[in-house]
Amino acid sequence: MAAAALARLDWPWLLLSLVMVAATYYGRALRWAVFLKPLKLPTIRNLLFRHCHRVRRRHLFGRPGELVRPI
Repeated sequence: MAAAALARLDWPWLLLSLVMVAATYYGRALRWAVFLKPLKLPTIRNLLFRHCHRVRRRHLFGRPGELVRPI
């Protein structure tokens, strides 16, 4: 079933979506760089790595509020 779905995959759209996701991550890191510019702390590369790590961690472990909300 998964192999059939991969066979029907439209690769140009997938690549375009990955480029758009990467551009969004870069834009968010750039925004944080502007916010933190007066402090002269992190570089854009460091901010981009940290943002990607936060997003990955949120997808893997979820948000703590998601468990508390139903209670």
